[in-house]
Amino acid sequence: PEDFDRWANDLGCEGWSYQDVLPHFCSIERVCDAPGSAYDPKLRGTSGPMATGLLHPQLPEVDDFVAACQAVGGERTLDYNGATLEGASGTQFNTASPAGGRE
Repeated sequence: PEDFDRWANDLGCEGWSYQDVLPHFCSIERVCDAPGSAYDPKLRGTSGPMATGLLHPQLPEVDDFVAACQAVGGERTLDYNGATLEGASGTQFNTASPAGGRE
């Protein structure tokens, strides 16, 4: 978010603040993970044409990696494209279509 705001405020790129571009990102995205997941509908799209979500099935090594990060004081984030940008997580892809490929 800060990058967009810097472009708008410091470089004079009108219409490029985070609040300006967020509706456009949300309009193209359709988060496909399970209902009740950590995605904030104010920050993530739910009905756009591009399916996104965590890779399924997730490799067991991902959980091991997240646990190792937490063991040394790192935080887990459930959505690094949402409100909490930093932390360990599985990887989100735009290959969440029912066929498993890019849409």
